[in-house]
Amino acid sequence: MSDHGLTALLLIFLAHVAAFGAAGVRRREPYYAATVLTFTLLSASVAARLYAPGWNVADELPLHEALRWLALPAAALSIVWTVLRIRARRLQQRAPGQEADRPGPAR
Repeated sequence: MSDHGLTALLLIFLAHVAAFGAAGVRRREPYYAATVLTFTLLSASVAARLYAPGWNVADELPLHEALRWLALPAAALSIVWTVLRIRARRLQQRAPGQEADRPGPAR
């Protein structure tokens, strides 16, 4: 990817850090932390690729790749947390009578 493309990607990731960070502070919800961490690590990865391309960790692993690998579990946590929140919200919105009509194991 060209330097212009990487710079644009860095700006997009930083905008996400700011937006999700502000939303998390405003709403006082901890689930934004995983998303903010994901975009922070991705921002750091792109910045390392742009400004420190020769830096390595563990001898052969470029720093930008290590940061990208660290962002993967943070992103997975963020996705799982979001799915669980949506599922919990849908269950709360259901009327009490609908729960009994749902197919599934006997209670």
